[in-house]
Amino acid sequence: MKRLTNLDSGFVCHCARIRHSELLEIFAESKDPSYEKFQRQFGIGGQCASCEYEVKAILDEFSAIHPTGEGNEARTFPWSRRHERMDPRTAIFSALKNLRGAAKKLFNFLPLPRKINVRGCMFFLWKPHLRSSLVVSNVNGPETNRNPNRGSVRFLVRIYNAQGELFAEMPGLKVRANETREIRFDNIFAGFSGDFVGSLYVEYFDLEVSNTLRPYCVLNYTGPDGLLRSRQHYHDKFYNGIIPGFVQCPSVTMPRRECWVAMTNCSPNDFTATLCLGFQGGVRRISQHFGPRFSAFRSITAMFGVPVAEMAQGGHFWIESDHYVMSYFFWHVLDSDVWIGQHH
Repeated sequence: MKRLTNLDSGFVCHCARIRHSELLEIFAESKDPSYEKFQRQFGIGGQCASCEYEVKAILDEFSAIHPTGEGNEARTFPWSRRHERMDPRTAIFSALKNLRGAAKKLFNFLPLPRKINVRGCMFFLWKPHLRSSLVVSNVNGPETNRNPNRGSVRFLVRIYNAQGELFAEMPGLKVRANETREIRFDNIFAGFSGDFVGSLYVEYFDLEVSNTLRPYCVLNYTGPDGLLRSRQHYHDKFYNGIIPGFVQCPSVTMPRRECWVAMTNCSPNDFTATLCLGFQGGVRRISQHFGPRFSAFRSITAMFGVPVAEMAQGGHFWIESDHYVMSYFFWHVLDSDVWIGQHH
């Protein structure tokens, strides 16, 4: 029989977390198998319904080989009762709970080892008036109003400087269920003077799905008067593979706005990219070296010698590279003295 499954997870019904082999066992235990019955009893296809036709096809093939009622009462399976099957999600959670309880007793109540399985990365900036903070939100998904990760989520944060060297690490962080947490780094930079340019990595332990926990940073700008003037958020765009990058922005020479490009190499690769500016009918190019985890924060004015003008000049910026460069764009609006940002 052909196995129609989600290639990423191995589940036929991802929502109810039921595999192909488990479907066959469910069919074999039922005296009157039908898709509607299994939907009511086990939640198969009850949420996104994308597996409906796959489940029906598997059921049709099974019914053709095993007529209704043939040998059903004689079939038993080690993970289920003879006449009443436990919901697979309940069975899994119950088994994990029992296993965790036994492990705590065995190891004197020490927590089970945790494994980092989800990562995120963002550009990071710390200047006297322009500082990044991290926001992590552990809330229910908007489609199902459920949180697949259940309860608190643990993670750590690593900050690397512009040269890709580890600058600081914050282990043992936690965000509770239904909590949104903003983390500032005042303590880490308490004795630091000057400008810090780098990258921030968030590493989650034992995360089921990233869901709403995809991290993002907020760029906080404080004016000369000490008051907060603007906050711009920008998302994780972590990728460490080798793909040709084509980053572009057609509005880098806006009137009375100084444009800055934030760039990070998330990978262990060492390469040189070409930064390009289409301007006044020509193209200006400069080279930018990217070592592993290297970051840069450069203005269009400094890179290409194009001053901030009173009127828009139609400048078009892009990056030519054989490797991925994680990029963001920020503008300092001179008239109102605020910062605005663009994710890509």
